[in-house]
Amino acid sequence: MKKKLLIVGSCIMVSAMGLTACGQQQENSAAEDNKTVESASVTAAVKLEGNHMTGELTENIKIDAQVQGQEITSCTTYNTVGKEFDKNTMEAIFWENTSELKSEEDKEDNSYSIEDALGGGVYAYLGSLSYNINDSINDLSILAMYCYGNEMREMSMEEKATILQETTVQNAMQKLNQIYPLGEGEEFCLQQGIKINMEDIIKEQSDSDMSDMQTMTQDMLGNDAYYLNFAVEKEGILLASQVGPDFVSLSENLNTQTTGITMIVDENEIKLLSIEGAYELKEGTKEGIITAQEAAGYVAKEYENQISADSITFDKVWLEYVFCSGTSSTEFSEGTLQPYWVFMDSKENVAERINAITGENFKYE
Repeated sequence: MKKKLLIVGSCIMVSAMGLTACGQQQENSAAEDNKTVESASVTAAVKLEGNHMTGELTENIKIDAQVQGQEITSCTTYNTVGKEFDKNTMEAIFWENTSELKSEEDKEDNSYSIEDALGGGVYAYLGSLSYNINDSINDLSILAMYCYGNEMREMSMEEKATILQETTVQNAMQKLNQIYPLGEGEEFCLQQGIKINMEDIIKEQSDSDMSDMQTMTQDMLGNDAYYLNFAVEKEGILLASQVGPDFVSLSENLNTQTTGITMIVDENEIKLLSIEGAYELKEGTKEGIITAQEAAGYVAKEYENQISADSITFDKVWLEYVFCSGTSSTEFSEGTLQPYWVFMDSKENVAERINAITGENFKYE
């Protein structure tokens, strides 16, 4: 990932070109010093009491937010490779009888597929895996988001904790731990979840006139069914998840993707599983990070020269890991995870991501 570096190397003044280069270094250094002073002035105007941050960055840009991760003072930049999912494990978890399964493997791109006679199957490649018990379960997943999406976005921590205690959910997580073995310091984090009532789903399909979808019926799920969405945390820091704010980048060569695990389960089995952005993390360099208050100073720089009547109030601030491949390739198997402070206005769905090591805004890197 491209970083701004403060050049402090020595200059050899042999020619006019050498003098110009040295002068440019001094100008860059002065600019960086001014940037630090300006950032510090904004930081002083931002108050953090406990985990509650308040402040006015500009006339129209304010912060009134709960902060997650403000106690963290250093982070590791991880090198990543896409996680491989064991084929034999998938067969054993999803099918009792494996004798009639059809499978194909492509060793060049580390992918494989498994299909049964009823329309169910697994497709896996580096960093991703999908399973569905039949074709229509994908339509059910879409309808569940239409039906319960707003309700899930407003979930409290207490509601999430209650869902995690349900027997069906705990059984599903035991299988998830076999499918997706976690590394040291990693854990699954429930982002969204809800108990599914098929009457709600059928009504939603009828009200929305989604006639191009498979017709939903009461017998598609058992009586104790759930829609679940998990992310992964590393050392208490969330990997940028599918339910987080969108990424905005002005660079054509910076690719990223989110981590997410979507499941539909009932008391009998996993009906649907979709895993994206799954990595094996190789530890790299551990560095000190800027504070949430210092990051707010860099957010202020984004808006100070903009003339806008729009008002923004960042109501959520948290620390997360962002994956970047750093190339124009569409392959997401290798890259780095770097820490970013995220400032989000939930109402306007606006967010800024500030690199917690360099202070740069994600969109300009």
